Amino acid sequence: MRGEQLGIFTHGHAVPLNPEGTGSDPSWPSVRDYLVDHYDGDGDEPFWDESVWYRIEPSWMVAYSADPVGLLDRQPSV
Repeated sequence: MRGEQLGIFTHGHAVPLNPEGTGSDPSWPSVRDYLVDHYDGDGDEPFWDESVWYRIEPSWMVAYSADPVGLLDRQPSV
């Protein structure tokens, strides 16, 4: 975590969003749209559908910051 502002650790189950050869998870289209927009991608690129994407359903999760006050001070106002 050296150089990182926030660490998130989790245990759980990985659920495929768009498994090869079967129907996709109902949330996959909106997740895909978000990823394409966030990473400034081209939605027509085969990369988005040729890769298998997963969602983690956590059974345990914790976050850590060495400087939580500084981290909160850096958050953009909404």
